[in-house]
Parts: sequence; C-alpha cells; structure tokens
Amino acid sequence: MVIPDDLSSVLASNETARTYFENFSASSKKNIPRWIESARTPATKSNRVVQTADFVGCNRMANRPKGRDQGPAPAPLPAVKYHGRLAIGSGDADRQSSGRRACSCSS
Repeated sequence: MVIPDDLSSVLASNETARTYFENFSASSKKNIPRWIESARTPATKSNRVVQTADFVGCNRMANRPKGRDQGPAPAPLPAVKYHGRLAIGSGDADRQSSGRRACSCSS
C-alpha cells in the first residue's frame, strides 16, 4: 500500500489522525489513497487530502457515504478512582459526554 506524500505528511503532523488511520481496516487504508490518487486535477487531489485529514482526525472515512463513514470504535477512556468515587477523563464537558474530543466534522 502506497500512501500519497501529501497525505503522509498530514498524518505525520497530526498524531490523532495518524492513530485513527492506522486503526482503519486494510481495505480502507488501501481505498482512501486510491480515491485521492484518482483525482484528475491537482486542485481536486488537494481538496481530497484536506477532506481526508479532517475526517480521519474525527475517526471518519472521507470516501464513504454519510452513515457508513464511521471508523473503528476508539479505545475507552481509563477510569480513575478518587476516594471511592469514579472520575472519568480530564473533566472537560465534551470529553466526559462523548469520550473523545470534538472535531470539525459534522456527524
């Protein structure tokens, strides 16, 4: 599997996106770069790289229809006990409610 240089550099600079991309199925990791490379113009290819980076950072696959674009389930947050009470996450509201960071993708 060959990942385009554009996508490779974006994934190298974004640890969250890289981790999610690595957890995608083998077929998804093969088809996403193929979808990017199939662009006919450089502008379309650039747009697909940006879209892929944004979606992968949210654990979604850019080349899939809405509703079928969710990536693999992220690992649950570790539970920590404080004086017999259960505390989850770091305390910020969006992390407690969903277990992951908010992202720029619309669900």
